[in-house]
Amino acid sequence: MKKKYALFFIMPFILVFMLQFIGLVIRSFTDFHLFVYPNFIWLDNYIRAFSDTLFTTALGNTLFLYALTSAIVGTILLFLYEIVRKRSKVAYYWCVSALLFLSLVYFWVNSNFLLFAYLGWIDTHRTLGLLLLYFVIATLGITAALLTIPLERMSKSLRPILAFLIPIIMSFLFEHNIRGMLLPGFFSTSRNTLTIRPLALDYVNVRLEIGYAAALDVLHRLLVIALIVIIVVAVKIYYKCKRQVTEIEVTASAQSPQSDSADTCTTSNQTDECV
Repeated sequence: MKKKYALFFIMPFILVFMLQFIGLVIRSFTDFHLFVYPNFIWLDNYIRAFSDTLFTTALGNTLFLYALTSAIVGTILLFLYEIVRKRSKVAYYWCVSALLFLSLVYFWVNSNFLLFAYLGWIDTHRTLGLLLLYFVIATLGITAALLTIPLERMSKSLRPILAFLIPIIMSFLFEHNIRGMLLPGFFSTSRNTLTIRPLALDYVNVRLEIGYAAALDVLHRLLVIALIVIIVVAVKIYYKCKRQVTEIEVTASAQSPQSDSADTCTTSNQTDECV
């Protein structure tokens, strides 16, 4: 019954997301330009994307940022839960509060990025490592706070899935914030830190190539879905293998006393025959 109520509340979001995604896919099959009537060109936008050096650079940067952000944030949070929390719950919640405060301070700094850059307080030269640090700080505290509330009721396999999954979703949402675009390089002449979302915004807002921008957005979302599926499958396989190893060890330990008793009986029988 509870699952039905949960599905009832989630269904509007799923329907809106699916309708929006279907419309995006349809636009990606056209040459839709702001001043030209759209015509279907099917997969030409996707072929163009993979032959575009800007997109391949943005794809590699996006994959690098999402994968490493997920790995770093998930590892830190699982370490806090497995090591710190088992020794002291107070220390664990202090760490979560500190991480959340750090993320909130980062968002405040990011909201005033142009002002600080104008005053010379922030170096506007961006590197991929610095951008990775931004993503980790932005997602670490929020992910820790989201995991803290339902943590007690989670299964062992669900906890690491969410720990590695939420940073990817948060990074995706963070990139859709226009202020977040200032860091990956939307308004920068340097494209070394360019990711897919700023590139799509460039095509839709500056070049007015809406069909091609839709194709880039579809590829961006498919990348996020692929990373989510990889994380879920990898964690499931890990816990399945771990459970099988545990069952083998339990079976071996259960059989070892029987084998010892059998050896004892054999030795005693040989002794009786000799006597």
